[in-house]
Amino acid sequence: MELTGKLSATPTMTASLSSASQGMAASLSSNIFIKLQQKSVTPAAVAQTVTADDGYAGLSAVTVGAVPSDYGHIVFNGSYLLVE
Repeated sequence: MELTGKLSATPTMTASLSSASQGMAASLSSNIFIKLQQKSVTPAAVAQTVTADDGYAGLSAVTVGAVPSDYGHIVFNGSYLLVE
């Protein structure tokens, strides 16, 4: 029995299953739609885990925004770090 599959950049997967036994052959091919989600996040002081919401199989893209201007500014003067 041979099982082959292909997952492309689109949210559709094509899988083919074929088997040859005692001179007989059978083949099955199917398209499966995978619902993916895009999300945007803003950097934070702690680590974040970004996961797909219920109803989605996964994430197609995650956009991380720029660090907000009110996060402060870090300066190193050679001896210590100063957050302004």
